[in-house]
Amino acid sequence: MERLLRVCDDMIGELERQNLAGGEGISGALRLRLMLLCASAPDQFLHRAHAPRTPTDAIDLLFEIQENLFDTRRRRTTKLAPGWWLDPPAEPGS
Repeated sequence: MERLLRVCDDMIGELERQNLAGGEGISGALRLRLMLLCASAPDQFLHRAHAPRTPTDAIDLLFEIQENLFDTRRRRTTKLAPGWWLDPPAEPGS
């Protein structure tokens, strides 16, 4: 999951630079990387890999993927974290 988040960050940076330079389209190589990322992300993003037409659209999609990954990571962490700070310790012999 951390690797997917890093890939998203790298692609967002690349797309932002392209957008600032006035680029209106998405290169074939970048589109391929976006498709591969969407195939590695949760299923709901797979069908959207071809949709972005502009760098801004692609950045929006990447932000959605990141949000989903952060939510998934938070749920896993919360599920695994014990609630020791909420439960008083058991008394010996009880």
